Amino acid sequence: MSNDRLRFNLSQWLETLQGFQEPRTEGQDEDDLYLIKQYARLRLSSMKQVRHDYKMEFGEDCSINFTFDQIVMKIMEKYHAESKKPINPDMHLPRHIHPIDFNSDALKNSSRGAITKLIPGTVLEREYHGEVYVVYCRQGYYEYSRRKYRTLTTIAREISGTYCSGPNFFSVKTRMYMLPSKDLYPEKMEFVADE
Repeated sequence: MSNDRLRFNLSQWLETLQGFQEPRTEGQDEDDLYLIKQYARLRLSSMKQVRHDYKMEFGEDCSINFTFDQIVMKIMEKYHAESKKPINPDMHLPRHIHPIDFNSDALKNSSRGAITKLIPGTVLEREYHGEVYVVYCRQGYYEYSRRKYRTLTTIAREISGTYCSGPNFFSVKTRMYMLPSKDLYPEKMEFVADE
């Protein structure tokens, strides 16, 4: 395949991608770059490989009548649709999203009244009035001070003694890192009701 053909196909995909666009959101450049890389990978693949990718994505063999370009576009349309779905951190994250980046975005873009879900294994260390408070994100709840909480807001209000938002509270002066899943087996703890 010549470089001219590849350049044309990439520019064709960029034009197609523009047709998919809604108003731009933060992080969309990363999604666009991921889609462009996938498109380039597919364009450089053999017909056998794109048929295999189609089967992996859709769970069935593609029609024998589909051309190479049709298969590539159907796969790319699926990738694009998946990039627009909200991500459930309890499920597997796409390879191009780092867990810390996902968590940071989830805290920063949390909407009022919604429960912010971070990836299980996340540890938040928040400094507040000279003390460090540690919160562990488990599967389906948060652990703080050997008790279970449904929301970060309940924890933030307990720490600060003020009526504040948990995602806002843990967006500043917070160190975030991931623990291996083997370190996440919880002990018996009481569940603290939301305020």
